[in-house]
Amino acid sequence: MKRRKFLVRTSLASSVGLFFPSLLPGLNIDPEFRKKRPAQNLDKDTVITVTVDTATVNADINEAVIISDNRSENSGLANSFLSEIDKMKKVIWQGQSESGDEVWITKIERKGGAQLLKKDVYTGSTTVEGKVKDKYIDGVESYNIYFTVVSGGVESSYVIDPKLQMNPS
Repeated sequence: MKRRKFLVRTSLASSVGLFFPSLLPGLNIDPEFRKKRPAQNLDKDTVITVTVDTATVNADINEAVIISDNRSENSGLANSFLSEIDKMKKVIWQGQSESGDEVWITKIERKGGAQLLKKDVYTGSTTVEGKVKDKYIDGVESYNIYFTVVSGGVESSYVIDPKLQMNPS
């Protein structure tokens, strides 16, 4: 009996009683406690993919470049696409083409609006990785993605300007 009283007074007993109530029948725990616990942290890194139709990119960059990310099932035109990011996480930009040509993301540069990323400029050779600030910031950040298409041994560089917004949760 002494052992049971000791266990009831410790946090270990509370945890055991919460998840295995039949082990400590005399322990009174609010059955709604599990429902009141906050949800698990579902924040994650955002991967933004720039898909280029290399056959038509010189004619109309706005129609030849589609952006998508791992946060939603949506994709959109480069200049109007908005990606959601989470505080304290990473944003990774990568390129691909529809024809097998190479698409290198070389630089990410802040244009204006809310300052969601820790730095104004990030560079890379084929992909670029940035870090999101530690606190929630309301608003939309405009930025440029600089990328190079390598087709038939010829390199051509382009700039598009999508947007970022921080997830409030």
